[in-house]
Amino acid sequence: MVTTGLHGVVHRLIPPRRDRGILLNLACENWMPAPGMEDCEDWDPAEKNYEIHNCDLLRRPLPNLKICDLNDPWPYSDGWADVILSGEAIEHLENPWHHFREVRRVLKPGGKLILTVPNILAPLTLGMWPYFNWFGPDEWEKGEHINPIPVYEFRLICKRLNLEIEREFYHPAESKINLVLVVRKPGGLS
Repeated sequence: MVTTGLHGVVHRLIPPRRDRGILLNLACENWMPAPGMEDCEDWDPAEKNYEIHNCDLLRRPLPNLKICDLNDPWPYSDGWADVILSGEAIEHLENPWHHFREVRRVLKPGGKLILTVPNILAPLTLGMWPYFNWFGPDEWEKGEHINPIPVYEFRLICKRLNLEIEREFYHPAESKINLVLVVRKPGGLS
């Protein structure tokens, strides 16, 4: 669930670069440059100095789009991307460990993953019903939200895969609907 203002939060987390970088945008329907960015009018990829590549299961009119299933090995070289955006995608995948292994493989040393996901431990979610709100049988049938992942599992995955969580916070702060993580692959420049 993309909450109001989340696009702007994510875009402010993307580090600017002096030399041209590679930004890989996964499951790009919600991110950039795509529909639904009304809360991010100031986004300019040239200002951040990235060449944007998009990877999605669906064909969309986006630049540098590769059609791929993120449950399979990704069609990118080792150590290729400077930044990977994974917005509201991992909960749709069969295996979060595979996702993070591919992130670790595709990121350059010092590269960053910016990940957002529904926070299944948000008070609003816990107060609804025993299926973590957006992760009930109806969602499983449609193949939508199939993998509720708590924050402590992300911490475990990162620790085991030698990835560093630089930032961990909730958006919006009041309702904590979305978990936002900035994860760094060790090595390279910070």
